[in-house]
Amino acid sequence: MTINGFNCETKSTDEEYTETLVLKPLPDGHLYAFFELKTIWHKSLHSINWANRFNVFPLSLGKLISKHELQELHFSLTKGVWKHQRWGYAIREAPPNAQLWLWFQHFHKNPENAWREITSELSGQFCASINFIDNSATVEPKYSLRPEGVIDGQSYRNGSLFYGALPHESVCTENLTPFKKLLPCFANKGLATLLNAQHLFNSYYFSLAIDFRPDIKCETTSVELIQSISVVFNPPIMFDGKQSWSLVKLFGTTLTSTCSLASKTTLYIDVTDNNDKNLTKLTPEPTKLVYSVIGAEERKYAAYDLKQMIAQNGKPLNIGNYFQNNLLYSSVKPPPLYANRFIKGYGLADGGITCHIFNNLDKPIEIAYLDVIPWYLRIYVHTLEITSNGQSLKPHTIYYKPSKDRIQAHHLELLLVLPPNSMTDISYQFDRVFLKWTEYPPDANHGVYVNSAIISANLNTDKNFTYLPIRETISTQNVHFVRIYTQTLLVSLPTPDFSMPYNVICLVSTVVSLAFGPIHNLTTRRAKIADNESDKKTKDSLMSKIKNFFKRKTSTKCAEQTKYIIKMLPMKHSIGVHLIASESMQLQEYVSQNPESNVVLKEYLSPKTMSQLVVDKNAFFRRVRHLYHSWNNSDEDLDNIHKVDAIVVIVGQDPDVVYSKSTALQTWLFGYEMTDIMVVLCHQSIHVLASKKKVEFLKLIESSKENEEKVPTITLLVRDKLADGVEQAVNNKKYVKGVDPSQVDLCYTAIVQSGGKYNLKFSAVSDKNNLHFGAITCALGVRYKQYCSNIVRTLLVNPTEEQKSLYEFLVELQESVLEKLKDGVRLSDVYQHAVDMVSKRDKSLVDKMTKNIGFAMGLEFREGSLLLAPKSNSIAKKGMVFNVSIGFSGLQNKSASDAEGKQYALFIGDTVVVNDGSAANVLTLSKKKLKNVAIILKDGDEESEESEEEVKPDIVKEEDFAGRGARRTALIENKLRNESTTEEKRKQHQKELSDNLNESARARLASKAGGNKEESSRKSTVSYKNINQMPKQTEVNDLMIFVDKKYETVILPIFGIPVPFHISTIKNISQSIEGDYTYLRVNFFHPGATLAKTDGNMFVANFDSTFLKELTYRATNVKEPGEISAPSSNLNTAFRLIKEVQKKFKTREAEEREKEGIVKQDTLVLSQNKGNPKLKDLYIRPNIITKRIHGTLEAHANGFRFTSIRGDRVDILYNNIKHAFFQPCDKEMLILLHFTLKNAIMFGKKKQSEVQFYTEVGEITTDLGKHQHMHDRDDLAAEQAERELRQKLKTAFKTFCDKVEQLTKQEVEFDTPFRDLGYPGVPNRSIVLLQPTSGCLVNLTDWPPFVITLDEVELVHFERVQFHLKNFDMIFVFKDYTRKISMVNAVPMAMLDHVKEWLNSCDIRYTEGIQSLNWAKIMKTITDDPEGFFDSGGWTFLDPESDEENHGDDDSDEEDDQYRPSDSVSSVEESESEFSEDSAVSEDETDESEGSLGSSEESGKDWSELEEEAAAADKTHGDFVDDYTQRKGGVGGGHRGKPPPPKRHGSMHSSSKHSSMKRGRDGRDGRDGRDDRDRHHKKMRK
Repeated sequence: MTINGFNCETKSTDEEYTETLVLKPLPDGHLYAFFELKTIWHKSLHSINWANRFNVFPLSLGKLISKHELQELHFSLTKGVWKHQRWGYAIREAPPNAQLWLWFQHFHKNPENAWREITSELSGQFCASINFIDNSATVEPKYSLRPEGVIDGQSYRNGSLFYGALPHESVCTENLTPFKKLLPCFANKGLATLLNAQHLFNSYYFSLAIDFRPDIKCETTSVELIQSISVVFNPPIMFDGKQSWSLVKLFGTTLTSTCSLASKTTLYIDVTDNNDKNLTKLTPEPTKLVYSVIGAEERKYAAYDLKQMIAQNGKPLNIGNYFQNNLLYSSVKPPPLYANRFIKGYGLADGGITCHIFNNLDKPIEIAYLDVIPWYLRIYVHTLEITSNGQSLKPHTIYYKPSKDRIQAHHLELLLVLPPNSMTDISYQFDRVFLKWTEYPPDANHGVYVNSAIISANLNTDKNFTYLPIRETISTQNVHFVRIYTQTLLVSLPTPDFSMPYNVICLVSTVVSLAFGPIHNLTTRRAKIADNESDKKTKDSLMSKIKNFFKRKTSTKCAEQTKYIIKMLPMKHSIGVHLIASESMQLQEYVSQNPESNVVLKEYLSPKTMSQLVVDKNAFFRRVRHLYHSWNNSDEDLDNIHKVDAIVVIVGQDPDVVYSKSTALQTWLFGYEMTDIMVVLCHQSIHVLASKKKVEFLKLIESSKENEEKVPTITLLVRDKLADGVEQAVNNKKYVKGVDPSQVDLCYTAIVQSGGKYNLKFSAVSDKNNLHFGAITCALGVRYKQYCSNIVRTLLVNPTEEQKSLYEFLVELQESVLEKLKDGVRLSDVYQHAVDMVSKRDKSLVDKMTKNIGFAMGLEFREGSLLLAPKSNSIAKKGMVFNVSIGFSGLQNKSASDAEGKQYALFIGDTVVVNDGSAANVLTLSKKKLKNVAIILKDGDEESEESEEEVKPDIVKEEDFAGRGARRTALIENKLRNESTTEEKRKQHQKELSDNLNESARARLASKAGGNKEESSRKSTVSYKNINQMPKQTEVNDLMIFVDKKYETVILPIFGIPVPFHISTIKNISQSIEGDYTYLRVNFFHPGATLAKTDGNMFVANFDSTFLKELTYRATNVKEPGEISAPSSNLNTAFRLIKEVQKKFKTREAEEREKEGIVKQDTLVLSQNKGNPKLKDLYIRPNIITKRIHGTLEAHANGFRFTSIRGDRVDILYNNIKHAFFQPCDKEMLILLHFTLKNAIMFGKKKQSEVQFYTEVGEITTDLGKHQHMHDRDDLAAEQAERELRQKLKTAFKTFCDKVEQLTKQEVEFDTPFRDLGYPGVPNRSIVLLQPTSGCLVNLTDWPPFVITLDEVELVHFERVQFHLKNFDMIFVFKDYTRKISMVNAVPMAMLDHVKEWLNSCDIRYTEGIQSLNWAKIMKTITDDPEGFFDSGGWTFLDPESDEENHGDDDSDEEDDQYRPSDSVSSVEESESEFSEDSAVSEDETDESEGSLGSSEESGKDWSELEEEAAAADKTHGDFVDDYTQRKGGVGGGHRGKPPPPKRHGSMHSSSKHSSMKRGRDGRDGRDGRDDRDRHHKKMRK
């Protein structure tokens, strides 16, 4: 009997047990195995007497269900994640690791306690950690989990549902063994014998599950217990790429018996996808084929009745499915609904969870979303965002139950509708909790796991499902319920340092052990009285040492020290003040003679760094009191000291003085020796003058409440404001980069001199006069870690030509001195070399030159014995550091306008290091060339004064003419005319540039007229020079097609004669087979055929020859008796060989074309100096190979060499560099060096004229989904690290550039783009930031780069400049008219004035228009006849104010006297008419606008009359010319968008000159303007 598709039979027993195994090949090659071991008890849940013994039903589960009054139980343990995108939907879905959810019956009194007991019992029964599912991991879902069995309404409404999961539960054999013990036959019989743990747990996916539920079938109620196991294998690994499998391969055993208690034992194999392409063989043959129809989806299964087969055969069964072909991997169509879930954010403070849910159906899907988050992730519900395809999505229902620490988890459920074909994002933020140290797992740093999210939905599709064929043989249901689980998440929590307790234990144990010994000795040993004399002496000596230790008389010794220092002060009463000079005093000798003084001074003998120094203010005040006491109350030996008014202690820098009285007194007072400090001791006060850093150090001793009596007031003074400002800069990280600012100090006060008062010595000081704009000398000496350096520069403001020449000579002189200063050279010879060079230029300059040109320096700023002076006989050694400073003073500037500028000086200096055999290296890499130090200031006062003088007479005239009212108008006009706007100044400058443009261009073209451009000659196509070179093969004699690879020739038989054709004459070949014949068609190049640009001159030498167009050969495919092969084989071989030779020839030709124009470079001279400028880990663009590789860029004697990590080399010589750019990483993700070359070089098999070396700074991509937090420590640390990296790279690149400029003597100068002057545009394919440099307009970040040299630009034209457009285009026309113009599109209209101002400042002429011009035609017209182009006006055709503005000015001048406002009206009308003429003619124009184009006499005529007159005029004159066209000077819009073509017959009408240039909207030129107007007249008439 069959009811609703189910086979209903009368059961003889109450309990029934069946075994089913389903094997299904998955689309990606895996194999899905599903075991269903089902026990059915044909009784209702409430009628079962659970106290009786069961036959089949497991007793342990029956007691658990009965005891806790369960309605349903669902339990699973899973290893791995089910991949829905590749495998579809499983028969029994389960989340990773452990899951348990229960329905209690409605009359259960205490389900919470029962839940805890069940978890404990299941934990023991299945050897799992289910007992860890406590209240903090348990929720009661509201929408996502519904009963899967039959349930009455009361139990559904009042029953209790509990859900819990362990996201990190390891599944192993210990869980599988108790699972098998629940089976009726255990693991000894039936399908359970296949459950081999070793094979199951080596699979990709394994899940065991137990589901208990009440069910109803055949109108009877029953209880159903399903024990299921899901496994996914990978057969291609087992069978060498094939999808074949067998039971032995999968499970390691065969089927030998069945369970006697099982009513059915069936194996189903899904063979739906088996077809002719996927040949398979099942062994043994199945019992039957079963078709399962689920909705519109039909599946085909091969069914094996295992009970019957084993009973009949009596042999073990090894069922297998063997595939003949290897598995072909292909893309798998994703299921209609799947999800991905992940953690976002960085750091250990906060983060976020995002779930992507995909709906691939064309219909919306209603889903229920359940997420259980542990309490230690604190969710912020206000951050919950649900978006679908970028748009916000509002859920139908949101249920959220917040967590309680250690008590309850977060419970979030959503009911929402997914739009069709969408990706929906559910995301929210959380904070991570710092747990107690006892709550962390053993591997705390590994992190904690978060449960999978659950998504439940009803799908209106039958695809991607796997069903048991016995469950629903025939079903027409269209809605299928699916529950899917996402991945579990791993979250890192902030963890404490677990090693600290162990450290504390070790430390405490060490301290106790060390303290135990002495304490034990003191407490256990007995004191013994000395019995003899020796013990007494020992005791007395010990006691005396202790007494001497505690009886130091420090005060007495301090007084003796003070008296000693006072005795060293010789008295001089002439001025009342004594200066302690640097007289030699051997303090060490005194200390050795007076051991008691060592107690006081020993603490100051060890050197310390400035950052570790601290003044002992108590000792200072104590000693100052002793000093003043001895000063005021001196004895007879110190009588003279009492008469001194003040004591001044000055400590300077003198290398010859090691110890002095000043140093001794300073060390005694402060405890340390400090240079460049002055202390003045007065009776009522103490003054200390020092640098700012030393004053900060001495702040502790400044007058305060701690000062006691008999100590004067102490005042600390900084030297001066200038020194203060310089020292602030020295200590500021903004200016001092890459070093420790605390280690930096000034060698001397910065020296700035101007205004005719110059002293070219480093002992000079800056005066207090205001800075004078003339020659300004600046000197700065800095000490870092006690080592000195020095630099001197001269700034020139508005220098004269004489000053420029003399300064350039001074720079040349210093470079020559550095060339001379080498290892082994006498210092006096270096000085003499400089003198000789100066004498050669001007002998009078020798007296004005500095007395020495430098000195050695190191720990001391100036080594007096190592001067670059005439009497210095010392020898320079490698590694010595010198300060080479050369200057001229007392120079006269006769053209100076003020007295301060009459006299000036030039002074430059650098710190250098001596080399062996080469010039000294400059360490102070500050630029000093004239263009770097000269400042040119322009003054516009004279122009304004002249303009005022020109306007003055007009003002007086207006006042006399019109009285008071006109006087006001005149004043206003005077103000407007005088205060000209920036636009007016710009127009004036552009007018000057326009006047010079045509003249300079005409002269430039005339100078180049004599040179003829060399045309590349094509190689000869002659194959053989004589008949002896013809091949002698039999194919040639037999009149067959023969391909000669050596000479790249094809020999074709023509009328019985073998004729050779070079491969370059063959255009293409084709082969076809028609019936029994093969056809070979050979097409040749011939006049009239489409040719490439490179093949244009192919027929020049043979223009009178006869050319062959094509040849076709036919051969039969039928082989005659006795023939080895068919005749068509010759055509097949010829076709293949011709293709090969043609490909080889074209490849060689392309390589030769690439090498054309390559200028051979000089050989790179490698420098063996280890100090060569070098940058590592740089990438090169364009790439040498397909994949980018990094390498090292190193500067040598005459060029750069880039060496990649795999050994590739790219050499760039200095003399081949046209432009060198350094672009820092400010607001950029790349820092780079870019070289534009004069002549292209070859690498990567291509010509390259743009080469770039770069490295990336930070991440190119940004995670937009990352949750940004202002105070995230990881983000702050990452930002700080990126800033430091940027600064480090910027410093390294800048140092490299400076060293290269110094090495090449400014032959290579790196230009840096001005980012602030940049503007966006599209030079190639994408919008980039175009940045001007001092001589170029560049974009270097994107590739290919955009580099335009401004000196090569003739003019710039702006196209599409209209008020209603947002963008305009820039056209760069170069001075070389044969060069293709360069275009930049889509420049924002807001940047128009900015670009104009920049071009105007660069003295570049620009024009603008509203249309796009045909520049290829324009430039061809110019290059064909440049003289005619310039005779007809040249570039003035681009000027919108050329003709009509002149006419307009004349008209307006005449109308000025009659009616002044008419100017504005006429200008508006004129602009409107111009706009209508320039714009394209459309059908939507009104009659008024059309009528305005004609004359006033034609206004009364109809359209037919106008058309007849136009036709007659065309026949008479050949062109249509109206009044407007005559005024404009051309047809079709005049000259606005067209240049005139060259003159051909003397004076040609301007309309014909201009007509060939205009490009309209339809792409046609201006000659068709008449036809356009005629067609337009007809349309308007109709």
